[in-house]
Amino acid sequence: MASSPQQPEPEGVRFVGQSVARIGQDWLHCLTDLTASLDGEVIAFFNAERLPMDKPLRDLFTIVLPCAHVHTRDFSWIVGRVPALLGQYFFDEDAGQRIGLTLDSDDVDAFDPATGALFLCNLVTQLGQPDLAEYVEASVGAAASDDIRSDYPAARLRWPHGGLVHVYPGLRMTREDLLPALHAAKSAVRFPAREQ
Repeated sequence: MASSPQQPEPEGVRFVGQSVARIGQDWLHCLTDLTASLDGEVIAFFNAERLPMDKPLRDLFTIVLPCAHVHTRDFSWIVGRVPALLGQYFFDEDAGQRIGLTLDSDDVDAFDPATGALFLCNLVTQLGQPDLAEYVEASVGAAASDDIRSDYPAARLRWPHGGLVHVYPGLRMTREDLLPALHAAKSAVRFPAREQ
């Protein structure tokens, strides 16, 4: 004769239920505090292909958020306003595996796609390849293809002080490196192309 499963004691069930509810409330408070501390937006610069998410979610950055972008055979850079919470996890300059940089958290409301496009034009000029500026787009645009298109230009970027640019951005790019292009764009100044 098979024995029937033993029913748990009502007091034990109540204790487990209360413990789970208490843990859930603690998590809720932690998440609420975290979200409140990271409220608002930041201006971020990143390579779209490096976002650790599926393509449909990545596409939100170019379809929904106010941004500007430039696509080459080597990278797909985006600059724009993103939720501060994303900046905390994806664009931490101290993290070894960062995929982008938080450029600014002040005066974010004044940063629009046109300012972002001017920043990218200034940046590619600063990096010695002003011809890439004609590929900069300022808009809430269409999703970028995951395929490398043959009509995308090749990148041959170099820092003025020497050395190839890590295109992701990565170890050789810091926020301070990008500030001249950002400050100029916020002042509606476009860098002139240098004589090659």
